Amino acid sequence: MASLDTAAVDSELFPYLLVNIGSGVSIIRVDGPGEGQFSRVSGSSVGGGTFWGLCKLLTGVRDFDDMLELSTQGNNSNVSVWLVFDSASYRTGVLGDCGSSSIGVGHSRVCARCTLL
Repeated sequence: MASLDTAAVDSELFPYLLVNIGSGVSIIRVDGPGEGQFSRVSGSSVGGGTFWGLCKLLTGVRDFDDMLELSTQGNNSNVSVWLVFDSASYRTGVLGDCGSSSIGVGHSRVCARCTLL
C-alpha cells in the first residue's frame, strides 16, 4: 500500500466528519492524516441495504435500477412526517421541505399529512 505524505496535507482541514453511506451509515471524526487519527462517532444499520430489502419485500422488484425508477413515481409526502417552519406555512397547509420521519405517519390514524409545530 502506498503511504501518504502527511507533510503535504493542509492542517486547517482537520478535524472533519466523514460520512460513509453504504449498506449502513458510519460517521467518522478525522483529526489528522496519520494512522489512528480517526474515530467512529456514530452510525446506523439503516442505509442502502434497508432500502433494497424494503423494496424487495414490498414490491417484489429485485433489480436496483427498477427500484430507483419506482421511487421516482411515488410521493413521500403521503407517508412521511414533514416540518412546518412558520405560521404562514401552517395556515396555508404548504409543507416545509424538511422531512422529520420517513414513513412516520404509519403509526397515526389522524391524517396522512401530519404537521409538527
